[in-house]
Amino acid sequence: LFWPGRGISGIYGVKLDPQDLTRFMDKPTHLFGFNPMHAWERYGEMNEYPGVAWIEGPWVIKRNGIYYLEYSASGTQWKTYAEGYYTSTSPLGPYTYEGELFPNQGRFFGLYGNNHHSIASFGGELLLFYHNRPVEKAMGISGNYRSPQVDRITVSASGKMSVKGTMKGISQIKAFDPFRSVSACEMARQAGINCDGKQVTDIDTGDWTQLCGVDFAAGTKDIRLFAETQEKLVIFMYLDNTAGAPLFEAIFNEGKCECVMPAQIAGVHDVYFVFEGSGGFIGWGGR
Repeated sequence: LFWPGRGISGIYGVKLDPQDLTRFMDKPTHLFGFNPMHAWERYGEMNEYPGVAWIEGPWVIKRNGIYYLEYSASGTQWKTYAEGYYTSTSPLGPYTYEGELFPNQGRFFGLYGNNHHSIASFGGELLLFYHNRPVEKAMGISGNYRSPQVDRITVSASGKMSVKGTMKGISQIKAFDPFRSVSACEMARQAGINCDGKQVTDIDTGDWTQLCGVDFAAGTKDIRLFAETQEKLVIFMYLDNTAGAPLFEAIFNEGKCECVMPAQIAGVHDVYFVFEGSGGFIGWGGR
């Protein structure tokens, strides 16, 4: 378990009992604290306060026998809020400082804000997940609304990590499989809705969701949709764009029910579900 202290105290870690994750096996270890020589960790719009910092957000991964401990500093109120990392051959150190990994996303996208993060390993690559504010910018509003963003981390032969923020992010890794029970909350983009568990909620007329690169292979005979509403909910399905007529419109009346719509779809398409009325969209699947 890894966690931050307060202010300049830095990051701590402890081994947990694998049979009881609420129990510490040893006393906590102080892994590192604020170092004013790491200029990006300091408070201030220009990192001008050498004695003040806020170290937080530890995230640890293991790669090729090396533990990478990523963290954030030094306060979300500053445009200098960024991410750095340490490395070690042991999860509880000692750790060696490696430097700043990712500056504030405003350096790449123009809107500054929170830089909390995580790293995931997928397909032999490391991916950095972090916050960005493109939806806020597109809507013409303000308030530091956070949207998830992902970019690929490059690791050098010596183990050094580097990453650059891009608006495109990573490309879709594989085609989306529709021949299963698909949660309505599996999507690439959306407008207007919320998710409660695996169900799309708070639907109003004009809201929509989109899935990218859906592979219908040799073809479907129908699409099954599941929804619930207290009044009436209509779900329109479009392929590739929302111009022109929908592929079909599935009508749900009061209660929780299933609607099976004949639909012959083959190949790879983007899928849009556009809503009219109110209710909850539970899921769908092709057959």
